[in-house]
Amino acid sequence: MALKPVLAAALVFDIACAGSTGPRETASNIQFLAGNHQSDTIQATLSQALVTRVAYAATGQPVVHQVVQFISVADSAGTSAEAFSTQLTSNYPQEFTVDTTDASGKCVVTITLGPQAGRARLVVKVPALGFVDTAVFTVTAGRPAGIRSGPADTAVYAGHTATLHSAVADRFGNPRTDPVTYAVASGPATLSGSTVTVTAIGRVMITASGLGFQGTTHLSGVPTGMIAGSTDSGIAVFNLDGSGYKKILKAPAGTVVWAPSGTSIVFDQTQGNIQTAAPLLQSVTLGGTVSVLDNSTSTTGLYDTWPTYAANGSWIYYVKELQGSGSSLWRVHPDASNDAVVSMQNPPGVQYPSASPDGSQVAYIVPGPGTLNILDVSTGVSTNIGGIAGYAVSWSPTGNLIVYQTGSGTLMTVHPDGTGQTPLGTAAYSQLFSWSPDGKWVIAVNQSTSKVELLSVTSNLILPLGYTGRIASPSWH
Repeated sequence: MALKPVLAAALVFDIACAGSTGPRETASNIQFLAGNHQSDTIQATLSQALVTRVAYAATGQPVVHQVVQFISVADSAGTSAEAFSTQLTSNYPQEFTVDTTDASGKCVVTITLGPQAGRARLVVKVPALGFVDTAVFTVTAGRPAGIRSGPADTAVYAGHTATLHSAVADRFGNPRTDPVTYAVASGPATLSGSTVTVTAIGRVMITASGLGFQGTTHLSGVPTGMIAGSTDSGIAVFNLDGSGYKKILKAPAGTVVWAPSGTSIVFDQTQGNIQTAAPLLQSVTLGGTVSVLDNSTSTTGLYDTWPTYAANGSWIYYVKELQGSGSSLWRVHPDASNDAVVSMQNPPGVQYPSASPDGSQVAYIVPGPGTLNILDVSTGVSTNIGGIAGYAVSWSPTGNLIVYQTGSGTLMTVHPDGTGQTPLGTAAYSQLFSWSPDGKWVIAVNQSTSKVELLSVTSNLILPLGYTGRIASPSWH
């Protein structure tokens, strides 16, 4: 049983106060006579009430009949409050409560600790005088209720290690200090205490046990490589094991494709309904230098999309859309030279082009019917491949396979001659997918989980990258 942690500590307290005015002083004028710095388990009502006295520090004179505020503090995520207040006349906890001091300047507050272990704070403020202070309490975990597994799902290079940090947890996911033991349930891995060594590429499951409870941790043993992908705010690169994350572009990006050299990334700005002022084909270096590759003299009604490299790096093929003129296939050298339309006999329109390794052919989807075609660049002749209907396509760097997306979102591989159609995984995947450099894997985003997955084209092995999320158009170098 794995429990989700609650993000914030909370307090529930009862206030008994009674009101006056006076000169402004400092926060030292609020005194906690009793009950501050107590400790107990989650949701426990403390035996000692918090007794607060408001007085002028210089004279010790109590501040009577003065408004006092008890204010909840938002947690670090800003999604909840660490404390809630309740007046004696109400049983409804609130994040903001106002009362007045009695004749001795005192307020008495009953404290009930919240569901998150750690520090819980209660701000006490006398706004008219500028007095502010904070009472602090320690919340410890409650009775055991399950296992909080950590990491829940991650990736590790074959031959490398990861540290497990599962714990017995209370009903709100707060970890306790009870001992936990680990065991390899499946997959290529060995254990030494809380250290797991992934011994080969594959999917690993580790069980954690304590006080009769059990939880699971999953790891993907992954091949080496670096991924580039588009995010909500630009382009990021990171290693397949999740390390080395770096944002290299803070601008809208759709399709993202590594240059074979690994020194730059070509991208468009037209995916996902992105609207930009200059939606032309561009490239960015790992240092963040951006270059425009489209040499068009007019951009009226023009945008570029779906770039693809020939594996030898000599050409970048892409689609150019002109308002009222449909789509056409273009290509340009990586240095932005020789930008020109690719000749096609009776061009039917082009979507999702993908060049063969040597750049002599381009697989693409015909808009409308969604059929898979292959263009011979030298002759301009296109050939329909096996009557296949698809919605996106990518040619393997080894040249022997093409992967395409079906109408249901699942992936299929097929030989360039249309034979040997084979399902790849069972899930639905987003349309921007690509290959590993060795042609053994397809990397794609699972539509249900929004996680990047590696799909083996030689077995049924699927390796989720559990640390990913909100990454689109993954490209592998």
